Amino acid sequence: LADVARVLSTWLQGIRAGALAAVDKAADEGVCQAAFRGVQQALDASPVRRAVTAPPKQPSPRDVAEAYRRSIAADISRFSGMVRALSQRLDGTPRKGEDPDAEVEELGLRCHAAHPRLGGLIRDKSSVLGRQVVKDAVTEPMLQELVELQAEMGSTLEKYDRRFGMGFSQLPSPGAAQETELPPVLPPSPGLNQEQLDEMARLKEDVAGLQAERLRLRAQVEEQRSQGMRMANELKVELQAQLEAVAGERDAFRELFEQEQSERRVVRDELQALKGNIKVVCRVRPPLRGEPPERAVSALRDNESLVVEGGGTKGHRFRFDHVLGSASSQADAFAQLAPLVEAAIEGFSVTILAYGQTGSGKTHTLLGSGGGDGVAQQAIERLFDGASGCYNLLVSAKEIYNENVRDLLGGGVLDVRLNPVTGRPEAQGEKRVPVASPGEALEVLHAAFDLRVTGRTACNATSSRSHLIVTLHLVAPGEKASSSKLQIVDLAGSERLNQSKAEGTRKEETIKINGSLLALGDVMAALAERQGHVPFRRSKLTHLLQDSLDGQARAAMVVCCAPGEHCRSESVCSLRFAEKVSRAVELGRARRLRPAARGT
Repeated sequence: LADVARVLSTWLQGIRAGALAAVDKAADEGVCQAAFRGVQQALDASPVRRAVTAPPKQPSPRDVAEAYRRSIAADISRFSGMVRALSQRLDGTPRKGEDPDAEVEELGLRCHAAHPRLGGLIRDKSSVLGRQVVKDAVTEPMLQELVELQAEMGSTLEKYDRRFGMGFSQLPSPGAAQETELPPVLPPSPGLNQEQLDEMARLKEDVAGLQAERLRLRAQVEEQRSQGMRMANELKVELQAQLEAVAGERDAFRELFEQEQSERRVVRDELQALKGNIKVVCRVRPPLRGEPPERAVSALRDNESLVVEGGGTKGHRFRFDHVLGSASSQADAFAQLAPLVEAAIEGFSVTILAYGQTGSGKTHTLLGSGGGDGVAQQAIERLFDGASGCYNLLVSAKEIYNENVRDLLGGGVLDVRLNPVTGRPEAQGEKRVPVASPGEALEVLHAAFDLRVTGRTACNATSSRSHLIVTLHLVAPGEKASSSKLQIVDLAGSERLNQSKAEGTRKEETIKINGSLLALGDVMAALAERQGHVPFRRSKLTHLLQDSLDGQARAAMVVCCAPGEHCRSESVCSLRFAEKVSRAVELGRARRLRPAARGT
Protein backbone atom coordinates (compact mmCIF):
# COMPACT_ATOMS: atom_id res chain seq x y z
CA LEU A 1 0.00 0.00 0.00
CA ALA A 2 2.86 2.40 0.74
CA ASP A 3 4.38 1.72 -2.68
CA VAL A 4 1.04 2.29 -4.38
CA ALA A 5 0.62 5.55 -2.46
CA ARG A 6 4.04 6.77 -3.57
CA VAL A 7 3.26 5.89 -7.21
CA LEU A 8 -0.06 7.67 -7.03
CA SER A 9 1.56 10.74 -5.43
CA THR A 10 4.19 10.93 -8.19
CA TRP A 11 1.56 10.45 -10.85
CA LEU A 12 -0.66 13.19 -9.43
CA GLN A 13 2.27 15.58 -9.26
CA GLY A 14 3.07 14.87 -12.94
CA ILE A 15 -0.58 15.35 -13.92
CA ARG A 16 -0.73 18.64 -11.98
CA ALA A 17 2.41 19.93 -13.67
CA GLY A 18 1.15 18.92 -17.15
CA ALA A 19 -2.24 20.43 -16.49
CA LEU A 20 -0.71 23.75 -15.36
CA ALA A 21 1.50 23.85 -18.43
CA ALA A 22 -1.50 23.14 -20.67
CA VAL A 23 -3.51 25.86 -18.94
CA ASP A 24 -0.69 28.38 -19.36
CA LYS A 25 -0.35 27.48 -23.01
CA ALA A 26 -4.10 27.61 -23.61
CA ALA A 27 -4.33 30.92 -21.79
CA ASP A 28 -1.61 32.28 -23.96
CA GLU A 29 -3.51 31.06 -27.00
CA GLY A 30 -6.91 32.06 -25.41
CA VAL A 31 -8.40 28.56 -25.69
CA CYS A 32 -9.35 27.35 -22.14
CA GLN A 33 -11.71 24.60 -23.18
CA ALA A 34 -9.00 22.91 -25.17
CA ALA A 35 -6.85 22.95 -22.03
CA PHE A 36 -9.47 21.06 -20.07
CA ARG A 37 -9.82 18.45 -22.80
CA GLY A 38 -6.06 18.03 -22.75
CA VAL A 39 -6.17 17.30 -19.01
CA GLN A 40 -8.88 14.68 -19.54
CA GLN A 41 -6.92 12.99 -22.28
CA ALA A 42 -3.81 12.91 -20.09
CA LEU A 43 -5.73 11.19 -17.33
CA ASP A 44 -7.25 8.61 -19.65
CA ALA A 45 -3.87 7.84 -21.23
CA SER A 46 -2.17 7.15 -17.82
CA PRO A 47 -1.28 3.38 -17.25
CA VAL A 48 -1.91 3.66 -13.53
CA ARG A 49 -5.43 4.92 -14.19
CA ARG A 50 -6.04 1.99 -16.47
CA ALA A 51 -4.73 -0.47 -13.83
CA VAL A 52 -6.89 1.05 -11.09
CA THR A 53 -10.11 1.40 -13.01
CA ALA A 54 -9.89 -1.83 -15.07
CA PRO A 55 -12.24 -4.64 -13.77
CA PRO A 56 -10.51 -7.88 -12.48
CA LYS A 57 -10.17 -10.59 -15.07
CA GLN A 58 -12.07 -13.81 -14.15
CA PRO A 59 -10.24 -17.08 -15.00
CA SER A 60 -12.01 -19.23 -17.49
CA PRO A 61 -12.83 -22.95 -16.78
CA ARG A 62 -10.12 -23.88 -19.20
CA ASP A 63 -7.56 -21.82 -17.25
CA VAL A 64 -8.67 -23.43 -13.97
CA ALA A 65 -8.44 -26.93 -15.43
CA GLU A 66 -5.00 -26.17 -16.81
CA ALA A 67 -3.75 -24.84 -13.45
CA TYR A 68 -5.19 -27.88 -11.62
CA ARG A 69 -3.61 -30.19 -14.21
CA ARG A 70 -0.20 -28.63 -13.56
CA SER A 71 -0.69 -29.08 -9.77
CA ILE A 72 -1.67 -32.75 -10.20
CA ALA A 73 1.26 -33.36 -12.54
CA ALA A 74 3.59 -31.85 -9.91
CA ASP A 75 2.06 -34.20 -7.26
CA ILE A 76 2.51 -37.20 -9.54
CA SER A 77 6.14 -36.32 -10.10
CA ARG A 78 6.76 -35.79 -6.37
CA PHE A 79 4.92 -39.00 -5.35
CA SER A 80 6.81 -41.02 -7.97
CA GLY A 81 10.09 -39.77 -6.58
CA MET A 82 9.03 -40.72 -3.04
CA VAL A 83 8.01 -44.23 -4.11
CA ARG A 84 11.24 -44.80 -6.03
CA ALA A 85 13.34 -43.54 -3.12
CA LEU A 86 11.47 -45.75 -0.61
CA SER A 87 11.68 -48.78 -2.90
CA GLN A 88 15.43 -48.35 -3.32
CA ARG A 89 15.92 -48.07 0.45
CA LEU A 90 13.86 -51.21 1.02
CA ASP A 91 15.93 -53.34 -1.37
CA GLY A 92 18.04 -55.92 0.34
CA THR A 93 17.46 -58.87 2.68
CA PRO A 94 14.51 -57.98 4.95
CA ARG A 95 14.87 -58.63 8.66
CA LYS A 96 11.60 -58.91 10.55
CA GLY A 97 11.34 -56.60 13.52
CA GLU A 98 14.08 -54.25 12.26
CA ASP A 99 13.54 -50.60 13.20
CA PRO A 100 13.61 -48.16 10.23
CA ASP A 101 15.95 -45.20 10.25
CA ALA A 102 14.61 -41.65 10.25
CA GLU A 103 14.75 -41.15 6.47
CA VAL A 104 12.99 -44.41 5.63
CA GLU A 105 10.36 -43.77 8.30
CA GLU A 106 9.69 -40.27 6.88
CA LEU A 107 9.36 -41.67 3.35
CA GLY A 108 6.95 -44.34 4.61
CA LEU A 109 4.82 -41.78 6.42
CA ARG A 110 4.66 -39.51 3.37
CA CYS A 111 3.65 -42.44 1.15
CA HIS A 112 0.96 -43.37 3.68
CA ALA A 113 -0.42 -39.86 3.41
CA ALA A 114 -0.20 -39.73 -0.39
CA HIS A 115 -1.90 -43.06 -1.04
CA PRO A 116 -5.44 -41.84 -0.11
CA ARG A 117 -4.81 -38.70 -2.25
CA LEU A 118 -4.18 -40.83 -5.33
CA GLY A 119 -7.27 -42.92 -4.62
CA GLY A 120 -9.40 -39.77 -4.28
CA LEU A 121 -8.24 -38.40 -7.66
CA ILE A 122 -8.91 -41.71 -9.39
CA ARG A 123 -12.41 -41.94 -7.84
CA ASP A 124 -13.25 -38.35 -8.84
CA LYS A 125 -12.19 -39.00 -12.44
CA SER A 126 -13.93 -42.38 -12.71
CA SER A 127 -17.11 -41.71 -10.73
CA VAL A 128 -20.20 -39.94 -12.04
CA LEU A 129 -20.39 -38.07 -8.73
CA GLY A 130 -16.73 -36.98 -8.84
CA ARG A 131 -15.64 -33.36 -8.77
CA GLN A 132 -15.94 -31.66 -12.15
CA VAL A 133 -12.69 -29.75 -11.77
CA VAL A 134 -10.83 -33.08 -11.50
CA LYS A 135 -12.69 -34.54 -14.48
CA ASP A 136 -11.63 -31.52 -16.58
CA ALA A 137 -8.03 -31.48 -15.36
CA VAL A 138 -7.14 -35.20 -15.50
CA THR A 139 -6.63 -36.59 -18.97
CA GLU A 140 -6.81 -40.28 -19.87
CA PRO A 141 -3.00 -40.70 -20.02
CA MET A 142 -2.73 -38.91 -16.68
CA LEU A 143 -5.43 -41.23 -15.22
CA GLN A 144 -3.48 -44.27 -16.36
CA GLU A 145 -0.37 -42.82 -14.78
CA LEU A 146 -2.26 -42.27 -11.49
CA VAL A 147 -3.52 -45.88 -11.45
CA GLU A 148 -0.04 -47.28 -12.07
CA LEU A 149 1.47 -44.99 -9.44
CA GLN A 150 -1.18 -46.07 -6.86
CA ALA A 151 -0.46 -49.75 -7.52
CA GLU A 152 3.30 -49.21 -7.28
CA MET A 153 2.87 -47.21 -4.06
CA GLY A 154 0.63 -49.91 -2.54
CA SER A 155 3.17 -52.63 -3.37
CA THR A 156 6.00 -50.58 -1.87
CA LEU A 157 4.01 -49.93 1.32
CA GLU A 158 3.24 -53.65 1.69
CA LYS A 159 6.98 -54.34 1.41
CA TYR A 160 7.55 -51.65 4.06
CA ASP A 161 5.02 -53.36 6.32
CA ARG A 162 6.53 -56.82 5.91
CA ARG A 163 9.98 -55.55 6.72
CA PHE A 164 9.22 -53.37 9.74
CA GLY A 165 5.91 -54.89 10.96
CA MET A 166 3.93 -51.66 10.71
CA GLY A 167 2.44 -49.25 8.23
CA PHE A 168 0.23 -50.04 5.31
CA SER A 169 -1.59 -53.10 6.72
CA GLN A 170 -2.34 -51.16 9.93
CA LEU A 171 -4.11 -48.30 8.13
CA PRO A 172 -7.76 -47.75 9.15
CA SER A 173 -10.66 -49.24 7.24
CA PRO A 174 -11.69 -47.66 3.90
CA GLY A 175 -14.30 -45.53 5.64
CA ALA A 176 -11.73 -44.28 8.13
CA ALA A 177 -9.19 -43.74 5.35
CA GLN A 178 -11.62 -41.49 3.55
CA GLU A 179 -12.12 -39.59 6.78
CA THR A 180 -8.37 -38.91 7.04
CA GLU A 181 -7.89 -38.10 3.33
CA LEU A 182 -6.43 -34.72 2.42
CA PRO A 183 -9.06 -32.01 1.97
CA PRO A 184 -9.80 -31.04 -1.65
CA VAL A 185 -7.19 -28.70 -3.02
CA LEU A 186 -8.50 -25.49 -4.55
CA PRO A 187 -7.23 -24.79 -8.06
CA PRO A 188 -4.25 -22.47 -7.97
CA SER A 189 -4.81 -18.93 -9.13
CA PRO A 190 -3.34 -18.24 -12.57
CA GLY A 191 -1.65 -15.17 -11.13
CA LEU A 192 0.55 -17.19 -8.61
CA ASN A 193 4.22 -17.35 -9.45
CA GLN A 194 6.42 -20.46 -9.23
CA GLU A 195 7.78 -19.57 -5.78
CA GLN A 196 4.27 -19.42 -4.34
CA LEU A 197 3.35 -22.71 -6.03
CA ASP A 198 6.42 -24.37 -4.49
CA GLU A 199 5.54 -22.99 -1.04
CA MET A 200 2.01 -24.37 -1.43
CA ALA A 201 3.43 -27.76 -2.39
CA ARG A 202 5.70 -27.78 0.70
CA LEU A 203 2.74 -26.92 2.92
CA LYS A 204 0.74 -29.76 1.42
CA GLU A 205 3.61 -32.14 2.13
CA ASP A 206 3.77 -30.94 5.74
CA VAL A 207 0.04 -31.51 6.16
CA ALA A 208 0.43 -34.95 4.62
CA GLY A 209 3.27 -35.73 7.03
CA LEU A 210 1.18 -34.66 10.04
CA GLN A 211 -1.72 -36.80 8.93
CA ALA A 212 0.60 -39.75 8.41
CA GLU A 213 2.00 -39.21 11.90
CA ARG A 214 -1.55 -39.18 13.24
CA LEU A 215 -2.22 -42.49 11.50
CA ARG A 216 0.94 -43.98 12.94
CA LEU A 217 0.04 -42.85 16.47
CA ARG A 218 -3.48 -44.20 16.07
CA ALA A 219 -2.05 -47.55 14.96
CA GLN A 220 0.22 -47.59 18.02
CA VAL A 221 -2.73 -46.83 20.32
CA GLU A 222 -4.74 -49.64 18.74
CA GLU A 223 -1.79 -51.99 19.12
CA GLN A 224 -1.39 -51.04 22.80
CA ARG A 225 -5.11 -51.52 23.33
CA SER A 226 -5.02 -54.93 21.66
CA GLN A 227 -2.01 -55.91 23.72
CA GLY A 228 -3.77 -54.79 26.91
CA MET A 229 -6.83 -56.84 26.00
CA ARG A 230 -4.67 -59.89 25.35
CA MET A 231 -2.89 -59.47 28.67
CA ALA A 232 -6.21 -59.03 30.49
CA ASN A 233 -7.63 -62.17 28.87
CA GLU A 234 -4.51 -64.16 29.71
CA LEU A 235 -4.63 -62.93 33.32
CA LYS A 236 -8.33 -63.80 33.51
CA VAL A 237 -7.67 -67.33 32.25
CA GLU A 238 -4.79 -67.73 34.72
CA LEU A 239 -6.87 -66.50 37.66
CA GLN A 240 -9.75 -68.76 36.64
CA ALA A 241 -7.41 -71.73 36.58
CA GLN A 242 -6.08 -70.81 40.03
CA LEU A 243 -9.62 -70.43 41.38
CA GLU A 244 -10.58 -73.83 40.01
CA ALA A 245 -7.49 -75.36 41.57
CA VAL A 246 -8.28 -73.76 44.94
CA ALA A 247 -11.90 -74.92 44.66
CA GLY A 248 -10.70 -78.44 43.96
CA GLU A 249 -8.41 -78.38 47.00
CA ARG A 250 -11.24 -76.97 49.10
CA ASP A 251 -13.59 -79.76 48.03
CA ALA A 252 -10.90 -82.35 48.77
CA PHE A 253 -10.27 -80.91 52.25
CA ARG A 254 -14.01 -80.73 52.89
CA GLU A 255 -14.40 -84.37 51.92
CA LEU A 256 -11.55 -85.34 54.23
CA PHE A 257 -13.05 -83.26 57.02
CA GLU A 258 -16.49 -84.82 56.62
CA GLN A 259 -14.92 -88.27 56.55
CA GLU A 260 -12.98 -87.51 59.74
CA GLN A 261 -16.11 -86.12 61.38
CA SER A 262 -18.05 -89.25 60.45
CA GLU A 263 -15.35 -91.52 61.86
CA ARG A 264 -15.18 -89.41 65.02
CA ARG A 265 -18.95 -89.67 65.48
CA VAL A 266 -18.78 -93.47 65.15
CA VAL A 267 -16.03 -93.69 67.78
CA ARG A 268 -17.87 -91.30 70.07
CA ASP A 269 -21.12 -93.25 69.72
CA GLU A 270 -19.38 -96.51 70.57
CA LEU A 271 -17.63 -94.95 73.57
CA GLN A 272 -20.86 -93.39 74.80
CA ALA A 273 -22.68 -96.71 74.41
CA LEU A 274 -20.04 -98.44 76.52
CA LYS A 275 -20.22 -95.77 79.23
CA GLY A 276 -24.00 -95.45 79.15
CA ASN A 277 -25.99 -92.74 77.46
CA ILE A 278 -26.53 -90.74 80.64
CA LYS A 279 -23.45 -88.76 81.61
CA VAL A 280 -23.27 -87.68 85.25
CA VAL A 281 -21.24 -84.62 86.17
CA CYS A 282 -20.96 -83.40 89.74
CA ARG A 283 -20.21 -79.78 90.58
CA VAL A 284 -19.40 -78.43 94.03
CA ARG A 285 -20.23 -74.77 94.41
CA PRO A 286 -17.89 -72.44 96.33
CA PRO A 287 -18.84 -71.35 99.89
CA LEU A 288 -21.15 -68.36 100.10
CA ARG A 289 -20.49 -65.28 102.13
CA GLY A 290 -21.91 -65.70 105.64
CA GLU A 291 -21.95 -69.53 105.59
CA PRO A 292 -20.24 -71.51 108.36
CA PRO A 293 -16.61 -72.24 107.43
CA GLU A 294 -16.85 -76.00 108.10
CA ARG A 295 -16.68 -77.99 104.84
CA ALA A 296 -18.02 -81.49 104.31
CA VAL A 297 -17.71 -82.02 100.55
CA SER A 298 -14.36 -81.86 98.74
CA ALA A 299 -13.42 -82.73 95.17
CA LEU A 300 -10.34 -84.88 94.62
CA ARG A 301 -7.57 -84.17 92.14
CA ASP A 302 -8.44 -87.02 89.79
CA ASN A 303 -11.46 -84.97 88.53
CA GLU A 304 -13.66 -88.04 88.90
CA SER A 305 -14.10 -88.40 92.64
CA LEU A 306 -15.19 -86.43 95.69
CA VAL A 307 -15.42 -87.26 99.37
CA VAL A 308 -18.01 -86.33 102.04
CA GLU A 309 -16.75 -86.17 105.63
CA GLY A 310 -18.11 -85.15 109.01
CA GLY A 311 -21.05 -86.09 111.20
CA GLY A 312 -18.99 -88.58 113.19
CA THR A 313 -18.89 -91.02 110.32
CA LYS A 314 -16.11 -92.23 108.12
CA GLY A 315 -15.72 -90.22 104.92
CA HIS A 316 -17.79 -91.49 102.01
CA ARG A 317 -16.27 -91.41 98.53
CA PHE A 318 -18.32 -90.96 95.34
CA ARG A 319 -17.17 -91.44 91.75
CA PHE A 320 -18.75 -89.92 88.61
CA ASP A 321 -17.92 -89.31 84.94
CA HIS A 322 -16.43 -85.96 85.92
CA VAL A 323 -16.20 -83.84 89.07
CA LEU A 324 -15.89 -80.05 89.01
CA GLY A 325 -14.45 -78.50 92.14
CA SER A 326 -15.48 -75.24 93.74
CA ALA A 327 -12.86 -73.37 91.67
CA SER A 328 -14.27 -74.54 88.33
CA SER A 329 -15.58 -72.03 85.79
CA GLN A 330 -18.65 -71.98 83.60
CA ALA A 331 -16.44 -72.84 80.63
CA ASP A 332 -15.21 -75.93 82.47
CA ALA A 333 -18.79 -77.01 83.06
CA PHE A 334 -19.82 -76.51 79.44
CA ALA A 335 -16.78 -78.41 78.17
CA GLN A 336 -18.31 -81.56 79.71
CA LEU A 337 -21.66 -80.97 77.98
CA ALA A 338 -20.49 -79.70 74.57
CA PRO A 339 -20.50 -83.19 72.93
CA LEU A 340 -24.21 -83.50 73.74
CA VAL A 341 -24.95 -80.26 71.93
CA GLU A 342 -23.10 -81.66 68.90
CA ALA A 343 -25.27 -84.77 69.16
CA ALA A 344 -28.41 -82.62 69.00
CA ILE A 345 -27.13 -81.04 65.79
CA GLU A 346 -26.48 -84.53 64.40
CA GLY A 347 -30.10 -85.57 64.94
CA PHE A 348 -30.33 -86.95 68.50
CA SER A 349 -32.74 -85.94 71.25
CA VAL A 350 -30.62 -84.49 74.04
CA THR A 351 -31.54 -83.55 77.60
CA ILE A 352 -29.45 -81.69 80.19
CA LEU A 353 -30.81 -82.00 83.77
CA ALA A 354 -29.68 -79.92 86.73
CA TYR A 355 -30.28 -81.84 89.99
CA GLY A 356 -29.58 -80.94 93.62
CA GLN A 357 -30.93 -79.41 96.76
CA THR A 358 -32.18 -75.83 96.98
CA GLY A 359 -29.25 -73.38 97.00
CA SER A 360 -26.74 -75.85 95.59
CA GLY A 361 -26.03 -73.75 92.46
CA LYS A 362 -28.29 -75.32 89.79
CA THR A 363 -29.63 -72.04 88.44
CA HIS A 364 -26.17 -70.46 88.52
CA THR A 365 -24.75 -73.37 86.54
CA LEU A 366 -27.49 -73.10 83.91
CA LEU A 367 -27.80 -69.31 83.59
CA GLY A 368 -24.73 -67.85 85.25
CA SER A 369 -24.69 -64.84 87.54
CA GLY A 370 -21.76 -62.59 86.83
CA GLY A 371 -19.19 -65.36 86.59
CA GLY A 372 -19.57 -66.00 82.86
CA ASP A 373 -22.30 -67.39 80.71
CA GLY A 374 -24.17 -70.40 82.02
CA VAL A 375 -24.04 -73.75 80.27
CA ALA A 376 -27.56 -73.18 78.89
CA GLN A 377 -26.51 -69.94 77.23
CA GLN A 378 -23.34 -71.50 75.82
CA ALA A 379 -25.29 -74.51 74.58
CA ILE A 380 -27.77 -72.27 72.74
CA GLU A 381 -25.00 -70.27 71.09
CA ARG A 382 -23.19 -73.45 70.00
CA LEU A 383 -26.47 -74.89 68.72
CA PHE A 384 -27.04 -71.86 66.50
CA ASP A 385 -23.47 -71.98 65.21
CA GLY A 386 -23.87 -75.59 64.08
CA ALA A 387 -27.55 -75.70 63.07
CA SER A 388 -28.03 -72.31 61.41
CA GLY A 389 -29.02 -72.82 57.79
CA CYS A 390 -29.74 -76.55 58.31
CA TYR A 391 -32.68 -76.35 60.72
CA ASN A 392 -35.45 -73.99 61.76
CA LEU A 393 -35.30 -73.46 65.53
CA LEU A 394 -38.33 -73.08 67.83
CA VAL A 395 -38.41 -72.66 71.61
CA SER A 396 -41.01 -73.84 74.10
CA ALA A 397 -41.02 -73.43 77.89
CA LYS A 398 -43.18 -75.17 80.50
CA GLU A 399 -43.10 -75.95 84.21
CA ILE A 400 -44.46 -78.81 86.26
CA TYR A 401 -46.03 -77.29 89.36
CA ASN A 402 -47.99 -79.52 91.73
CA GLU A 403 -48.20 -82.15 88.94
CA ASN A 404 -49.73 -79.66 86.50
CA VAL A 405 -47.96 -78.83 83.24
CA ARG A 406 -48.17 -75.08 82.67
CA ASP A 407 -47.24 -73.35 79.41
CA LEU A 408 -45.03 -70.37 80.33
CA LEU A 409 -45.19 -68.82 76.85
CA GLY A 410 -48.79 -69.40 75.83
CA GLY A 411 -50.46 -69.69 79.22
CA GLY A 412 -52.84 -72.38 80.38
CA VAL A 413 -52.48 -75.96 81.61
CA LEU A 414 -51.31 -78.64 79.15
CA ASP A 415 -52.06 -82.34 78.93
CA VAL A 416 -49.34 -84.90 78.21
CA ARG A 417 -50.26 -87.25 75.34
CA LEU A 418 -48.60 -89.29 72.64
CA ASN A 419 -47.89 -87.47 69.42
CA PRO A 420 -49.62 -89.46 66.63
CA VAL A 421 -46.81 -88.60 64.19
CA THR A 422 -43.73 -89.36 66.31
CA GLY A 423 -45.27 -91.72 68.87
CA ARG A 424 -43.54 -89.82 71.67
CA PRO A 425 -45.24 -88.18 74.67
CA GLU A 426 -45.40 -84.41 74.58
CA ALA A 427 -47.37 -81.50 76.00
CA GLN A 428 -50.24 -81.05 73.58
CA GLY A 429 -50.87 -77.49 72.42
CA GLU A 430 -47.71 -75.90 73.83
CA LYS A 431 -46.64 -72.66 72.22
CA ARG A 432 -43.44 -72.84 70.19
CA VAL A 433 -41.79 -69.53 69.36
CA PRO A 434 -39.54 -69.32 66.26
CA VAL A 435 -36.14 -67.82 67.03
CA ALA A 436 -33.59 -66.62 64.52
CA SER A 437 -30.62 -65.82 66.76
CA PRO A 438 -29.10 -66.84 70.10
CA GLY A 439 -30.23 -63.52 71.57
CA GLU A 440 -33.90 -64.24 70.85
CA ALA A 441 -33.60 -67.76 72.32
CA LEU A 442 -31.92 -66.41 75.46
CA GLU A 443 -34.70 -63.86 75.91
CA VAL A 444 -37.23 -66.70 75.96
CA LEU A 445 -35.04 -68.69 78.36
CA HIS A 446 -34.70 -65.83 80.86
CA ALA A 447 -38.41 -65.04 80.57
CA ALA A 448 -39.22 -68.66 81.42
CA PHE A 449 -36.99 -68.60 84.50
CA ASP A 450 -38.65 -65.37 85.65
CA LEU A 451 -42.18 -66.77 85.17
CA ARG A 452 -41.70 -70.04 87.09
CA VAL A 453 -43.07 -70.35 90.61
CA THR A 454 -40.65 -69.55 93.45
CA GLY A 455 -41.10 -69.24 97.20
CA ARG A 456 -39.30 -68.72 100.49
CA THR A 457 -38.18 -71.75 102.53
CA ALA A 458 -35.74 -72.31 105.34
CA CYS A 459 -33.11 -73.33 102.78
CA ASN A 460 -33.53 -70.52 100.25
CA ALA A 461 -35.37 -67.20 100.08
CA THR A 462 -36.25 -67.75 96.39
CA SER A 463 -36.52 -71.51 96.17
CA SER A 464 -37.78 -72.92 92.85
CA ARG A 465 -41.12 -74.66 93.51
CA SER A 466 -41.49 -76.30 90.08
CA HIS A 467 -39.55 -78.28 87.52
CA LEU A 468 -38.68 -76.08 84.50
CA ILE A 469 -38.29 -77.58 81.01
CA VAL A 470 -37.05 -75.35 78.17
CA THR A 471 -36.91 -77.13 74.80
CA LEU A 472 -35.19 -76.03 71.60
CA HIS A 473 -36.78 -77.88 68.68
CA LEU A 474 -34.68 -78.38 65.54
CA VAL A 475 -37.04 -78.78 62.58
CA ALA A 476 -35.65 -79.59 59.14
CA PRO A 477 -37.04 -77.44 56.29
CA GLY A 478 -40.22 -78.97 54.93
CA GLU A 479 -40.84 -81.09 58.05
CA LYS A 480 -43.62 -80.64 60.60
CA ALA A 481 -42.22 -82.71 63.49
CA SER A 482 -38.93 -82.00 65.23
CA SER A 483 -35.86 -83.60 63.70
CA SER A 484 -34.13 -83.40 67.09
CA LYS A 485 -34.29 -81.34 70.23
CA LEU A 486 -32.25 -79.99 73.11
CA GLN A 487 -34.03 -79.94 76.48
CA ILE A 488 -32.72 -77.95 79.43
CA VAL A 489 -34.35 -79.15 82.68
CA ASP A 490 -33.93 -77.28 85.95
CA LEU A 491 -35.31 -79.65 88.60
CA ALA A 492 -36.79 -78.20 91.76
CA GLY A 493 -34.80 -78.40 95.00
CA SER A 494 -34.59 -81.89 96.47
CA GLU A 495 -34.64 -80.95 100.16
CA ARG A 496 -36.59 -82.88 102.76
CA LEU A 497 -39.46 -81.47 104.81
CA ASN A 498 -37.51 -81.41 108.07
CA GLN A 499 -34.85 -79.33 106.36
CA SER A 500 -37.08 -76.92 104.46
CA LYS A 501 -39.54 -76.51 107.42
CA ALA A 502 -42.27 -75.88 104.87
CA GLU A 503 -45.84 -75.29 106.01
CA GLY A 504 -49.17 -74.96 104.20
CA THR A 505 -48.77 -74.39 100.45
CA ARG A 506 -44.99 -74.74 100.61
CA LYS A 507 -45.40 -78.12 102.31
CA GLU A 508 -47.75 -79.35 99.57
CA GLU A 509 -45.28 -78.12 96.94
CA THR A 510 -42.41 -79.95 98.66
CA ILE A 511 -44.43 -83.19 98.76
CA LYS A 512 -45.19 -82.95 95.03
CA ILE A 513 -41.56 -82.12 94.22
CA ASN A 514 -40.17 -85.01 96.22
CA GLY A 515 -42.82 -87.35 94.76
CA SER A 516 -41.80 -86.54 91.19
CA LEU A 517 -38.12 -86.90 92.07
CA LEU A 518 -38.87 -90.25 93.72
CA ALA A 519 -40.68 -91.32 90.54
CA LEU A 520 -37.59 -90.29 88.57
CA GLY A 521 -35.51 -92.53 90.86
CA ASP A 522 -37.90 -95.46 90.30
CA VAL A 523 -37.60 -95.03 86.55
CA MET A 524 -33.82 -95.07 86.86
CA ALA A 525 -33.97 -98.22 89.00
CA ALA A 526 -36.28 -99.98 86.52
CA LEU A 527 -33.98 -99.12 83.66
CA ALA A 528 -30.98 -100.35 85.67
CA GLU A 529 -32.67 -103.68 86.41
CA ARG A 530 -33.89 -103.90 82.79
CA GLN A 531 -37.45 -104.45 83.93
CA GLY A 532 -40.11 -105.10 81.32
CA HIS A 533 -42.23 -102.26 82.63
CA VAL A 534 -40.73 -98.85 83.34
CA PRO A 535 -43.11 -96.56 85.31
CA PHE A 536 -42.78 -93.45 83.13
CA ARG A 537 -46.39 -92.45 83.74
CA ARG A 538 -45.99 -92.28 87.53
CA SER A 539 -45.44 -88.53 87.32
CA LYS A 540 -45.76 -85.78 84.74
CA LEU A 541 -42.00 -85.21 84.96
CA THR A 542 -41.02 -88.78 84.01
CA HIS A 543 -43.78 -88.93 81.39
CA LEU A 544 -42.43 -85.83 79.60
CA LEU A 545 -38.84 -87.12 79.92
CA GLN A 546 -39.69 -90.59 78.58
CA ASP A 547 -38.17 -89.99 75.15
CA SER A 548 -35.03 -88.67 76.88
CA LEU A 549 -34.48 -91.83 78.91
CA ASP A 550 -35.82 -94.72 76.81
CA GLY A 551 -32.72 -95.49 74.77
CA GLN A 552 -33.39 -93.19 71.81
CA ALA A 553 -31.68 -90.17 73.33
CA ARG A 554 -28.68 -88.84 75.13
CA ALA A 555 -28.77 -87.15 78.49
CA ALA A 556 -26.49 -85.52 81.03
CA MET A 557 -27.25 -84.92 84.67
CA VAL A 558 -25.38 -82.12 86.42
CA VAL A 559 -25.58 -82.83 90.14
CA CYS A 560 -24.92 -79.71 92.19
CA CYS A 561 -24.10 -79.81 95.89
CA ALA A 562 -23.11 -77.35 98.59
CA PRO A 563 -19.75 -77.81 100.34
CA GLY A 564 -20.80 -76.83 103.88
CA GLU A 565 -21.26 -79.12 106.85
CA HIS A 566 -24.76 -77.73 107.44
CA CYS A 567 -25.85 -79.12 104.01
CA ARG A 568 -24.02 -82.46 104.36
CA SER A 569 -27.08 -84.71 104.72
CA GLU A 570 -28.85 -83.19 101.69
CA SER A 571 -25.63 -83.35 99.66
CA VAL A 572 -25.23 -87.05 100.51
CA CYS A 573 -28.81 -87.77 99.34
CA SER A 574 -28.18 -85.99 96.04
CA LEU A 575 -24.84 -87.72 95.51
CA ARG A 576 -26.27 -91.17 96.27
CA PHE A 577 -29.02 -90.65 93.69
CA ALA A 578 -26.46 -89.47 91.12
CA GLU A 579 -24.18 -92.40 91.92
CA LYS A 580 -27.04 -94.82 91.30
CA VAL A 581 -27.69 -93.17 87.92
CA SER A 582 -23.98 -93.19 87.02
CA ARG A 583 -23.33 -96.83 87.93
CA ALA A 584 -26.54 -98.58 87.00
CA VAL A 585 -28.25 -96.78 84.16
CA GLU A 586 -27.33 -98.03 80.68
CA LEU A 587 -29.84 -96.84 78.14
CA GLY A 588 -28.20 -98.74 75.27
CA ARG A 589 -27.02 -97.28 71.99
CA ALA A 590 -28.73 -94.00 71.26
CA ARG A 591 -30.51 -93.73 67.91
CA ARG A 592 -31.12 -90.64 65.81
CA LEU A 593 -34.70 -89.47 65.62
CA ARG A 594 -34.04 -88.51 61.97
CA PRO A 595 -30.96 -88.39 59.73
CA ALA A 596 -28.73 -85.45 60.43
CA ALA A 597 -29.38 -82.42 58.27
CA ARG A 598 -27.09 -82.02 55.30
CA GLY A 599 -23.99 -80.03 56.10
CA THR A 600 -23.89 -80.95 59.84
